[in-house]
Amino acid sequence: MTIYEKNGDFYCRFQIHSERKHFKCNGAKNRKEAEAMEAAFKYKLQQQQNGIIPREEKKVSVDKLCDKFLEHSELNKKSYKEDISRIKVIREFFKNLKYINNVKLDNIEQFKRFLLNKGLKQVTVNRYLEVISKMFNIAIRNEWIKSNPIGKDVKFKVKNDKKYRYLKLEEQNRLLEVVKNTYLEGIVIFALNTGLRKSDILPLTWEDIKSYNKKVMHLYIRKTNTCIDLPCTKMLYSFLERTPKHLRHGALFINPLTKKAPKDIKKAWNTAKRKACLENFRFHDLRHTVATRLVNAGVPLPTVQIIMTHSDISTTMKYVHTPETAIFSAIEVLNSCNEGLIQND
Repeated sequence: MTIYEKNGDFYCRFQIHSERKHFKCNGAKNRKEAEAMEAAFKYKLQQQQNGIIPREEKKVSVDKLCDKFLEHSELNKKSYKEDISRIKVIREFFKNLKYINNVKLDNIEQFKRFLLNKGLKQVTVNRYLEVISKMFNIAIRNEWIKSNPIGKDVKFKVKNDKKYRYLKLEEQNRLLEVVKNTYLEGIVIFALNTGLRKSDILPLTWEDIKSYNKKVMHLYIRKTNTCIDLPCTKMLYSFLERTPKHLRHGALFINPLTKKAPKDIKKAWNTAKRKACLENFRFHDLRHTVATRLVNAGVPLPTVQIIMTHSDISTTMKYVHTPETAIFSAIEVLNSCNEGLIQND
């Protein structure tokens, strides 16, 4: 029991089961009254520790939790820049509630309607809900609150109607002709011959592929934080060989406008696919093209999984597109097996 006086006020400091507390004994006029208050504080803490009475949630502001989340995002998430803009919207909407323990399920539903009224799609609203859910999980870990208002049924159930697309050979030829002698040429060739994601291709440097002269590249995959040894195809090797040896340093791909590695190729890509007459085609579909070609050529799925750097083979399966002709051929196999077995009534 530690009671002390400071500037005319009494304070108590104590510890129970490794839990330290420090209180001001408001209203205590002397040490005896302060000791009585300390006894009451200790009794209440013991009741809370034994689960007899609930603990009081700390009053943590929405702004403080937003700041805490952004600290986490900057250190751990690739979507930090997107999170900054999402947090700005979250701060604005929840500012009147002030404290995080005031945020209830009804407020979350109101926030969903608010985002929908702004014209956001359900899948985008779900991204905001994921941010809020992570925020409250951080609050729980810090013992600021007990529960997360984002439950399993809060997010929209969005049907995945995304149609995967892959290049036919004539489409590939048109695309390569359009990007020829532009900085996109190497990027497209790299995508078509490795299956790498755009986020892994654009930052590449000559140092990253320094072993390419052995026709094997040692590449770092940012999304999975892994490395892979990938052999060069003849097309890719030929492209790399075009660059004079004295220029093989720094960024592998250079945007001629910025003289730096491209951070985004959206404008140039949209122009290229329009000229190549590629409808409903994204850069990521080049990755689908690689996976589809490998599988349709009979490459075992586990091997395709390694090349595509998928952690789960079910993800690899999503990139597989079986041509209609292959399905008919498969049924013909059944027909041949059934010959002579069909009996007439």
